[in-house]
Amino acid sequence: MPIAWTAPTIRINATAQRIFSIVNKPEHWPIWDVDAKKVVLESPTSPVANGSKGALTMTTDKTFPFTIQNVKENEQLEYFTPLPGCSAEWTSWPLYQFVFLPLLPKAYEAMGKNLKTLAEEGKVDGKDFSAIYP
Repeated sequence: MPIAWTAPTIRINATAQRIFSIVNKPEHWPIWDVDAKKVVLESPTSPVANGSKGALTMTTDKTFPFTIQNVKENEQLEYFTPLPGCSAEWTSWPLYQFVFLPLLPKAYEAMGKNLKTLAEEGKVDGKDFSAIYP
């Protein structure tokens, strides 16, 4: 029987454009995603295009393919990746939310906190990333 889990909402005091500018740079996801070690797109575009494919290397050194889907510039970006035993779909909306299976709740909380401080202050764990995200 499938397990359904909805992550808590993370409220970020930033515009949809600001959040999109962060999630629209997959190569920089490891700055705020505590489980991501490296992200590579097969054919980088800006903004990321529907159907873009890439590889997500986790901190465990396991690499998984992913596909970008349902991109609406400054509004929405999703990625889908098959993970062992489940599938993960990650969604970005103006009121930011994630849709995940309950894999690592603490990592999810840290990732949300990092995304929030990056969007609001340009920093993660006190380190300034405003040169990447002006």
